[in-house]
Amino acid sequence: MLKMTNRDVVNKILEYHPKIENYSGCDCFKSGHEDDVCTGVAVCLDPSMNAIKRAVDAGCNLVVTHETLFYQTPDYKIWKGDYKNKIFSEKDEYIKRHRVAVFRDHDHMHFHQPDCIFTGVMKELGWEKYYVKPVERDFSYIFDFGFEGFVYSDIIELFKEKINFNGIKYLGDKNMKIHKAAIVGHMCPNCFYPDHEEKDGTYHDYSMDIIKLMEENGVDLIIPGETIDWTVPAYIRDANELGHPKALMNIGHYNMEELGMKDFAKVIQKLVCSDLKVEYLQSKDSFNYINFRK
Repeated sequence: MLKMTNRDVVNKILEYHPKIENYSGCDCFKSGHEDDVCTGVAVCLDPSMNAIKRAVDAGCNLVVTHETLFYQTPDYKIWKGDYKNKIFSEKDEYIKRHRVAVFRDHDHMHFHQPDCIFTGVMKELGWEKYYVKPVERDFSYIFDFGFEGFVYSDIIELFKEKINFNGIKYLGDKNMKIHKAAIVGHMCPNCFYPDHEEKDGTYHDYSMDIIKLMEENGVDLIIPGETIDWTVPAYIRDANELGHPKALMNIGHYNMEELGMKDFAKVIQKLVCSDLKVEYLQSKDSFNYINFRK
């Protein structure tokens, strides 16, 4: 058996990804122990305390994660607040005590064309045959279900089956037919490119581009990561009020990208020694829901 270190495994992953010139972003080891012999790879979307414990219990000393380890948007390896954070300290101590190497793989996955995370989501849903390749690189993945389409409630059930979430927020009539859907990124200001006004007076931001998909490309259903209420959701609410059926499934950022990491665990298994254990640790839905309507 050829033994691989945690660094060896990560190098295999980085060789698989497209190269980003002069990269200085968040993708790196977050906790040390890079040169320990790898006993197993745990792949997860969210490196929560629950996921780290499950990795240790499974005998995996390398965690490959997509999201942040320590609660800060610049994904620092240390706590940089001006106050003490006992949750950070206890989590950090547990990781060091068990010699867990945590590698964040975020930017490189999204640098693939098409995007590695959303390609994984598409494959896990079984939607490859419906995918409409964009003319140029963008942050939307359109699926054309044809004239017959799918009933909206059936799409909701498909996501529920694949992700096992506790509930969702949605807009639109569950009985409407969906002929085109778009999986899109986060609808936050300045997320993918700066909000700006052109010299001709027209305004551009990512949410405006999503509305354009519905106005000009016939998209019926938007499935986003993060949402804000005053842009696309407000447009969809008004569209329905005016008799133009539109829909939005707000399943959440982590729930959305979960399937991408599930698929990527299969990629990692092919990249490393066949006898090195690679386990996918599905994150549980972060939220519980109370239904006030009976």
